[in-house]
Formats: sequence, C-alpha cells, structure tokens
Amino acid sequence: MSLIDRLRRLGGTLGIVHVPGVGAPAPAPGPAKLVMRVVSLADLAAAMPAPRPATAVLARSAAEISGDPTATSAWNAPRLAGALREPPFATLTGDELRAQLVAHLAAAGVAAEQVVADALARDHAIDTAAVDLRAQLVAARSTRAARRGELDAQLAALTSARAALDHADSADATAWAAWWQGKRAVEEDLARAIRPLIDRPLVSVDEAVPPLG
Repeated sequence: MSLIDRLRRLGGTLGIVHVPGVGAPAPAPGPAKLVMRVVSLADLAAAMPAPRPATAVLARSAAEISGDPTATSAWNAPRLAGALREPPFATLTGDELRAQLVAHLAAAGVAAEQVVADALARDHAIDTAAVDLRAQLVAARSTRAARRGELDAQLAALTSARAALDHADSADATAWAAWWQGKRAVEEDLARAIRPLIDRPLVSVDEAVPPLG
C-alpha cells in the first residue's frame, strides 16, 4: 500500500514536525522549538512532482524508478535516508533524533513537508511503475499461454499424424508379409509341377520376407 493510500485511510491529513520560521534568519543558540503542523493530503499531493511515464519498466529497478521525482531542494527523501545512516543521526532515536533532524533541516532552510512530499512522489512513482510492470507481465504471460495452446494443438496434431504414419507402416509390413507368403506358395507349386521334368531347380522359392526398410 502506498503512502497516499495509507494517508487516505488515516483521514487525509498528516502531522509533520517542523521548526517555525524555516528560511528566516538563524535563531539564537539553544534547543530548537518543534511544532506539529497538520498538513492535508491535498496540500502534499500538490507539492508532489508529477511522476514520469513508466517506460521500459522491465529494465529498470524500483530504486531507479523512485529516483525520478525530485524535490526542488537538494534535500530530498533519499538524501535524508542516507543521512540517517550516518553520524550524528545513526546513533540517535526517538525525540532526540526527531529534534536534531528537524533542526538540521531548518538550518538548511528546508521544510519537513517538502521532504515528505518528495517521499510521497517517489512512492507514487514506484507504485505506478509496479502497476505498469504487472500489466506488462500479465500481458506477456497471456500471450505465452495462447502460444502454448497453439503449440499444444500442433503437437497433438503432429502426434496424431505420426501415429497414422506408424500405423500405415505397420499395415504395409503386414500386407507385404502376407503377399510374400502367397508368392512363395505359388512358387512352391510351380517348382513342384515341373520338378519331374527337369534335372535342376528353375523356379526360385524365396523363404525370408525381404524387409521394407
């Protein structure tokens, strides 16, 4: 389920922590004041860059696809994810992580909702690509299934035709053997008839049936 779908299930709004006055002159030293601001889904969606059409999706990974939408700031969701794996954020948790992260973004003049919108855009891009990829794979599978059915039908026809050829060979061999037996019977009668009249056999009497192949 995408972030947008999850937000819809939660009522269409999201609380985002920020530091008031982002982009204003740097505040006095001390802990940053954190404020929870409720942002509507419509506002976040409006801030999301339109995803590029999913083309050649089969050759692209989810990471490549999610990199398409970009925030206007150098700070975006992937960069933030990378920062969370490095000091000082990697060892922080809970409220301490939240406070330092938001303060870090505020010092860079970046509103938290800007990064959230970027994450939504990237999530939407890979969700859209997943739908397109699945459609391509389903279509390819359907095409292969149809072709497989054609080949099965051809195979069945070829198997039947081959069986008919084998049957014809067998029938020919049986008929040839029967005909040869008749030939030998006639030759034996002919040889028997003239044997008293000659001093050597003249009529050929072949015993074995010559093979057909």
